[in-house]
Amino acid sequence: MENMPISIEKENQNYLRWCEGNKYLYDLLCSCGKNNITTFASCGGHEDWYNRPYLGIIIDTNSLPFIKSMLSQLQDMENITIISSARHSGDKKLFEEAELRGLIFYAHNYNCCEMFYKMKKGIESKDNKVELNIHMRRFYDSIERLNQTSRTKLQDDIDNEIVIGSTISSDTQELIDYENSRKLIRNSKFLRFFRKLLPFQKAREKRYEELEQKYNFLQKEYIEDKVKKLHQYKIENVDSERIQINDKQLKNEELLDKQSRESGLER
Repeated sequence: MENMPISIEKENQNYLRWCEGNKYLYDLLCSCGKNNITTFASCGGHEDWYNRPYLGIIIDTNSLPFIKSMLSQLQDMENITIISSARHSGDKKLFEEAELRGLIFYAHNYNCCEMFYKMKKGIESKDNKVELNIHMRRFYDSIERLNQTSRTKLQDDIDNEIVIGSTISSDTQELIDYENSRKLIRNSKFLRFFRKLLPFQKAREKRYEELEQKYNFLQKEYIEDKVKKLHQYKIENVDSERIQINDKQLKNEELLDKQSRESGLER
């Protein structure tokens, strides 16, 4: 076997770090790289860290057909959010043209592998006939308009504090109510204390426990049409013939991940 070119090896090392141990995100990043789809930020999901798993993709002429195909794969999926925007710094200075227009796909811990899997499937089926429902079609039309909007117009809108971009979300009321309950319990020491003395009414408590089982886990594997909660993919499970890392390197990558999260995970 010929040695892998250094540039490709470096790319794979980046994907390995950015995927944070999530095999599905790793495969998606590789597919993006193979098809010249630029990514700019990601999170693979963390059991002990409250943040939604996501992937950011640059909107440009090349990525638009892939984005449309990804949207077609995701349009029937519950509890995801997709946001388009013009990217700029805190002082309202727009990013360089090649990084200016972005799209972020958000999942939740319990369905992140499903979203990453379907996004990759969308990339692979880009040349197939794509049909979008009315809501996703309108959202995709807004992405195309953003891609066609001049830099000058975008800067004017930013300066005038006009909202740029659009959002589509399929979060269910059930999940919203559950996450609000979790925040209340997690953030209120007073409530945690009183739960010991005055537990929830039995019906409410049972319902909360049911939703805990449904939503409160980090998805480890997704099989189309059948979701299973399995053991978490370890970093070693990613194709070892392509990439090998030792324990010392893994610790260094974990430190980098922590620093990246603290700085907003931009890369």
